[in-house]
Parts: sequence; C-alpha cells; structure tokens
Amino acid sequence: MDYWLVSQIFVSSVIGAALIALLVQLRTGTPAHLGLDAVALPVWAVDADGTELMRNAACGRLGPVELPTAAGRAELAGQWFDIVVRPNGEGQVFSAIPAEEVVRAEGSLRDFRTTMSDTFAQLETGLALFDAQGRLQLFNPAMGELTGLAVEFLARRPSLGAVLDALRDKGTLPEPKEWLAWRRMMVELPMRSGALSHEETWALPGGVTYRMTLRPQAKGSFAMLVEDISTEMIRSRRHRADVELAQAVIDTLEEGIAVFAGSGHLVLSNAAYAELWGHDPAATMLEGTIARMAAHWREVSAPDPLWTRIEDFIALTGEREAWQAEARLRDGRLIACRIAPIWDGATLAAFRPIAPDHAVPEGVPSVARYRARKAG
Repeated sequence: MDYWLVSQIFVSSVIGAALIALLVQLRTGTPAHLGLDAVALPVWAVDADGTELMRNAACGRLGPVELPTAAGRAELAGQWFDIVVRPNGEGQVFSAIPAEEVVRAEGSLRDFRTTMSDTFAQLETGLALFDAQGRLQLFNPAMGELTGLAVEFLARRPSLGAVLDALRDKGTLPEPKEWLAWRRMMVELPMRSGALSHEETWALPGGVTYRMTLRPQAKGSFAMLVEDISTEMIRSRRHRADVELAQAVIDTLEEGIAVFAGSGHLVLSNAAYAELWGHDPAATMLEGTIARMAAHWREVSAPDPLWTRIEDFIALTGEREAWQAEARLRDGRLIACRIAPIWDGATLAAFRPIAPDHAVPEGVPSVARYRARKAG
C-alpha cells in the first residue's frame, strides 16, 4: 500500500471525526475541537463565508500562522503540508498532512533528473528514452543533432514508430527493401518479453555511418542510441587495406614467413610458407598456434630438437637475440631456419630451401650444420 493511499485513508478518518465533532457541537453545544485535540494532524473548519469555526490543538502548536483556505501544498511554520479539504454542509473542513518527506523526495528526484539531463547533454551519442508504451520521455541534444529531428518534434513525445518515420523522411536511415515489415519489427522488438539489445549499422550517403541500438531497460522501457561511427569505419577500412597491402608485400618474398605474437598465436604467414610446408595456416588463423604448427613441422621433417627450441624461444620474454639453424624435410630437402624477435614480443620464423651443393652431411646437429656450411 503506497503513501498516497494510506494518507487518503487517514485523512478521511480525521475529517470524518471532525464532521462528527461538528455535528455534536451543533446538537449539544459542546466545543468540537475538544474531540480533535488528540489528533496529531492540524484540523480546522470554516463556514460558507470562510470564517473559522474551530481548530484543534495541533493547529495551535504551529504558532501564529495563517491557515490556508484552499487545498494544495503549503508551508506552515517552516514545514511543508499537503492541505486536504472536504465539504461540511455549506462550510469546509481542512486537514494538513505532513509532506516534508515527499518534498525532500521530490527535490532529490528533481536534482537527479537535472544531473542526468546535464550528463546526457554532454554525450556525443544520441540518446532517446522511451517508456513501456513506446512513447519518448527523454532525449539529449545529440539525438537531434545527429538525426536532424527538430527539438519541437521530439518534445511532443512521439512514439518509436513516429520517430522512425521521421528518420526515414530525413534520410537518416537507409531505406529497407520491406519498409513496413522492418518498421513493425523495430517497434515490436523492445516490447517482447525477454527482449535483447538490437544493433544495426546505417551506411548513409556522403560516407556517414551510424550505429543504432535499441536497448531494453527496466519495467518495459527502452533506450534508442544513435552513434556516429564514420571515423571508426574509415579507420577500420584503412586498417584492412594496410593488412591486405602488407600481405601482398610478404607474398612476393621467396622466403617462407610466419609471424607469431607473444601469446604464441600466428599473426600472418605468406604464400612461400604455404608452398614450402604444404599447408596454409592463415586459412585457419584461430588454430594457428605455435604448438600446432610445430607439430606439423615435426610431422614433415626428420627428428630434430629445433622445433622445441623455436617453441621455447617464442614463449620467452625480455631481451632475445636472433639465431639461425637448419633442418631436413622428410623428402630430403634441407631448409634454413631464421628466428628473430620483432616488435612487441612477436617472433619472426623464416624458412627457405638450401640448394643441394650447400648441404652438409646428415648426422651433424642442425645448428652445427648451419655454422659449418657458413664457415665453409
């Protein structure tokens, strides 16, 4: 049971007692206020001309204040009261319900709303909050700036459907193939039980790209967020272009290249690597760990502790020095292996076949074979 209902029940009982007391006064001549002095709330009565007929002791405790003559909120002796009035024949009976807690709560709510409004106003993301009926309740300046919707339109608390229609008219959202079906889906999405956030990317003319999100909130309300991600998309496209350019460059190298991050995961490899080792780890990049790739090297090469050494080297942190070695594949080819630390803990593993006339007899350790070949 909420505060308003309790207060109304209590006020009705107090006013009822006041009316009974007045009736007793009229019939017996007994002062009516005597029966109401035990009531903690201020109660008073006036006749049809507004002349005071009685007041109880609680009114006296307020001091020499002028009692209100109309319903509403009033301040008496530095305290806030909600004044309630009921007819009594041609006169009226008044009661004053303490409203200090209500006034403080309303003030706190007002301050909270002001703080939230000020915070929303600083956001670059457009924000619109809708109630459980789908009506706009709150929006920030960025919503109007990004979408081109007039403040007067948003202030009329339009529905989500009306907002989408206005965005379509402004050209702020891409025209779906099935407009009515898409619009209905968007309006119904946040209303569904257990609804999840829904996100769309709107590519607009002129290179502008917006990210639109519908996000459910408490008690059926939901938020609509519109964010300009044009710069983010440009950076993403540039990054993708840079990666593709870098890949094209290393694919021209004759040396097989594989680059591992400090975590041991493959970052990139080139076409020469795929040709030499008979597999393309870039096709399944998520599975391209040094452990998996070293297992493949062991499988297609003669037994050699070199692969374990490479695994251990990639896992090292701190200062590291580049080194080289040789290994022999099961088909008899000899390959030179070059291992070098690069930026941010990453490691470069480079492989290239060695011409037969540079080969060193089998049985010599891989590193020693490489040094012997280099010295010879």
